[in-house]
Parts: sequence; structure tokens; C-alpha cells
Amino acid sequence: MHPNTSTFWNRDEVYHTGYHIDEYNDIDSFPDIEKAGEFYSDEGFLEEAVNKMSAYEGKFCTTLVSVTTHVPFYLDGVSNLEEKLTISQEDLQTYDEESFRNYLICCNFTDYAFGKFIEKLEETGLINNSILVVYGDHGAGFTCTEEIKKLYKENEMEYTDFDDSMKDVHVPFGIKIPETKDSENIARTVSKIDIKPTILDLLGIEDDFSIGSSIFSQKDYSFIKGLGFVTSTNYCINETYYDRETLEEIEETEELQKLLQKMEEEIYLSDTIIKNDLLAEENRNLFIEGEIENE
Repeated sequence: MHPNTSTFWNRDEVYHTGYHIDEYNDIDSFPDIEKAGEFYSDEGFLEEAVNKMSAYEGKFCTTLVSVTTHVPFYLDGVSNLEEKLTISQEDLQTYDEESFRNYLICCNFTDYAFGKFIEKLEETGLINNSILVVYGDHGAGFTCTEEIKKLYKENEMEYTDFDDSMKDVHVPFGIKIPETKDSENIARTVSKIDIKPTILDLLGIEDDFSIGSSIFSQKDYSFIKGLGFVTSTNYCINETYYDRETLEEIEETEELQKLLQKMEEEIYLSDTIIKNDLLAEENRNLFIEGEIENE
């Protein structure tokens, strides 16, 4: 489900080729939801998404893509907005860039909307037997470094060169697992390609093919196309290695060299799958062999 047009990023074509998706809901599937600027607000979209999921029969896997914290960061049209925000105009006076202030307001509203989403999942009982995975798509794309530094300082954090290099690829990621009361922080470095194998791991399903690994394995690296890689102790940018704690440049080791080579191999494999539409090719082969029912 995505409150945008179906042609955005060719979703109307992609989802009907190699992905074997049963149902896709775009902006036309939610006609009566309150808008925040050009798109539906996260509050209305997430509420309607729960309504749709509640009507599903049997087991299902659903992806929801919210948009309120995406550019252009507008909330025009949201009713009773001030009552839904905890951030004040006084809080925002620190920041000079209007777009950055709007971004912070949108983040605050999305936090409210996500809280209402969780409440509705609890009301319907869906939260009790569902694995809930929450993650960001990418950074906000801001170049106003001084504004970002102010935000870090306000939260008693230091904005380092490492943070600046990773600001558009370092995203939030968390999982809510049914009947699990104790929380756990995965300190190792992981990436979004690890989400699918992690879900299969939790479900006890054999993973026939994944480039990533379950986050409950000992994996400790993330490869970033066009940039380099990150581990919990080191990072590499344009084939130059740094210590994450000291931020100082370090000499190449055999271990780091092997990791760089592994990154190049995995990115090549990923590009090959995408550019040659190999997901669709694999599905065509499965149809021929009769392993997938033609619905």
C-alpha cells in the first residue's frame, strides 16, 4: 500500500512482473482520506491500512509506505494539527531553514500518526500475531549541515564526519515480535537487504536465496553502492578506510580488503538481477515447472 500514483517508479508495471503480488493499493484506493499537502496524511493512510488488513483472510504479508516525512514536507489540510503536535514554535526558533523546520514538524506528526497506528493494531488484535517491521527508506537529503548540527546538539549528540557521510543512508530500523517482552539492541551493522532473511528466520522458513543475512546472525557490515561500506568498528569511503571511534584514517588490512571485494561482488550481483529482470525470469521458470499456481 502506497498513497501515491501507481505510475510512480513504475509500480504499476513492476508489481505485476517478477514480484508475484496479489494486491496493490495506490492513491486511488483511499479516496476519502484527509490529505497532507499533495498526498494522504500518514494518520489517515495508516488507519485505513489497518481497516484493509483486518478484512484479510488467513496469513498475509503487507508493505505500507508512508509519505508525510518525504519532500516537500507539507501538512496543509491536516485537521486540528496543533493538537496532534508536541513540538512548539519555540522549539523551532533555533533553526533558520524553513524547509528544515517543516521537516521536523512532519516528523513530529508522523510520530503521532504512528502511535495511533499502533493503538489501532492493538484494538483489532493484529499486533498480537504479527511481525511488525519498521524502517526508513533513505535520509531527508538536507545539505544544511549547520541545522543538523543544532539538532544533534539539542539532543546531546555529536555530529561527526562519519554522521555527515552517512546522513542519507543511515535509517531507523526496528522489529516488534509477538510474545516477546524483552527488548534487544543489535549493535552490529546491518542493512535493508537483511530484512527478508530476518523475517524468514523468525518464521522458521528456509531461505532459498538472499543476498543479505538474518540480523540475528553474526553479520556486521553494510554495503553502500557508490560510497563504500560500514562495520561496527570501521568504515570505508571511496576505498579509504577509517576508524569509527577516532574517525582517523587507517591502513588497509587483509580483512578490510576482503570486505571491499565482497562488497563489489554483491553489488555486481544485485545490479545483474535488476538490470536483467531475473526475478521475473525465475518466476517464468517456476510457472513452466508448475511450482507456482497461476492465479
